[in-house]
Amino acid sequence: MSDIRQKREEEIINAAMKVFLEKGYIHATMEDIIDETELSKGGVYHYFNNKADICVKLMDSVTSDRLDLTDKLNMDNPDIIEELCYYFIKLLKTDSEEVKLASIILIDTRNDIELQKKIHEQFVGRDLSIISEYIYSRTNIKNKKSFERKLYFFLEIFHALLYYKYIERINYYQIESELKEMFMNIFNEVQT
Repeated sequence: MSDIRQKREEEIINAAMKVFLEKGYIHATMEDIIDETELSKGGVYHYFNNKADICVKLMDSVTSDRLDLTDKLNMDNPDIIEELCYYFIKLLKTDSEEVKLASIILIDTRNDIELQKKIHEQFVGRDLSIISEYIYSRTNIKNKKSFERKLYFFLEIFHALLYYKYIERINYYQIESELKEMFMNIFNEVQT
């Protein structure tokens, strides 16, 4: 990707992030996003066909950093599964703009089946692959197929909890021990 293309896409993504945080995904328009950039209408449409395309790219942008697990997990903890659970609980407790934005998008797109499918395929698939590779590099999982099914279920539960964080205003600090127990039970019987 050329530097100019990357710079323009980042400008559009940053504008969309601001607009989605202010108005939500549903109430935001392409015009709102265009107005937040220094690009013309044609300039924005050159990079993205519609709001949904921007949304998918934006979700990729805000969620990809969380998966660089190397510097986020405690390498001193011999139980890598436990450490993974701690990390995802920490994400649930985080109130960053990125977490809020991901939740807003998940909530606002719940009735758009096609967009939900794109988001789900891209992110759950990517998350599953990255986390599996990381775990496999740190430990020897005997039944990888079983582990990957459990990891998939774990990620679905995580995304559901993230989704409800802003709908129900859940304070995950208050139920941290229950979350840990639930997450660890998902991976029960994973043999290393």
